[in-house]
Amino acid sequence: MLESDGESSLRITPLIDVIFLLLIFFILTMEFPEAEGFLSVAMAKEAQPQGTAADPFAPYPIRLGLDAQSRLILTGPRGALRSFEHLHQELIGFKALGAGSEYAESFSRATIYWTPEVRWYQLVGALEQCHRAGIAKVGFSQAAP
Repeated sequence: MLESDGESSLRITPLIDVIFLLLIFFILTMEFPEAEGFLSVAMAKEAQPQGTAADPFAPYPIRLGLDAQSRLILTGPRGALRSFEHLHQELIGFKALGAGSEYAESFSRATIYWTPEVRWYQLVGALEQCHRAGIAKVGFSQAAP
């Protein structure tokens, strides 16, 4: 629009109104992700073990589940584990069995079996303990119901 002295001016009030309307629209329609959720991954069901219980070259089995009160159930081949730190000690002992032998690599494997109710941070906690114990190869399998 031309002013009386020949300069042009732009009315920005409607522009600011539209910008605020768009800002309000995007704020109201934005979906915020939950801070915690289930790990929605479709994995294969539990396969047959690679060996028998007497086979020293089978991967170390770690089982994660939840009880009726939604508390973590953590078990290894020798039974229930009290905590992730206890799991760490068990893994170090398992790895020490093969230390110095030609089969040392076989003792650096673990498989984590989990139920769908397990939270992702619990799965990551078990994986972290494997890493801390020096377990090089970790497999994942959804436990059969």
